[in-house]
Amino acid sequence: MKRCIGEVSTAFREGRKDEAHRLASTLVAQTVARHFLTEHGDGEDDVPQWLARLVSQMRRQENFRRGYRRMCELSPCSANHLCRCLRQYYCQSPTDFINSEKLKYSLFLLSESRMSIIEVCQECGFANLSHFYHLFQRSFGTTPLKARKEGLARLRNTSDF
Repeated sequence: MKRCIGEVSTAFREGRKDEAHRLASTLVAQTVARHFLTEHGDGEDDVPQWLARLVSQMRRQENFRRGYRRMCELSPCSANHLCRCLRQYYCQSPTDFINSEKLKYSLFLLSESRMSIIEVCQECGFANLSHFYHLFQRSFGTTPLKARKEGLARLRNTSDF
């Protein structure tokens, strides 16, 4: 980090403003990525092994579809301890984590399948279509139908046919 800052300063002092700007931009991007775009607050090595294993298991469709109860079944600790640890290391409640996994999968299904919106909702483990729409809109800033249309339009624009 200090070396990068030194390189930016040297390039700026020597009049190489384009290089200084490029180096500074890279430094900012790396800093933002390191501190804000990670899935959890602390370093990955700090996450307890049981929690990392549980998170990996919960990313599987057969588990996240079954929700919080399934997470508690797979967890080697109490529900309260699980909730505290998930918040500490991943900055999410168990429900937020599970919904995030369901929504990522729904986005995949919307872009890669011909399933109806209701079928996608059910396949992802949402019991309520209205709740699915609300979470989808909040997470992606658009409705599932618009996301599907935009995704298909984007694919058509980038394809060769």
